[in-house]
Amino acid sequence: MNGKSEDTATEGAGATGKGAQGRSMKRHLSLFAAWGLSFGYAVGWGAFVMPGAEFLPGAGPLGTAIGISVGALAIAGTETTAK
Repeated sequence: MNGKSEDTATEGAGATGKGAQGRSMKRHLSLFAAWGLSFGYAVGWGAFVMPGAEFLPGAGPLGTAIGISVGALAIAGTETTAK
């Protein structure tokens, strides 16, 4: 050890808020961005986690594939009529 911190996660922009040139950076997340992240997490959970955790054990692989395909067709049909 040469007296320097071995923890690189606390150096740089991570914990100190300083950029590469030493400028101060302010962390900011608008209300709209926070809502967008939350909505994206909910959609991602429903689209990717739920089929594997809930539908697959009950319906099996073929039933899950059919269900997702029917859902995709419903979304596609809604999207084309909304134009």
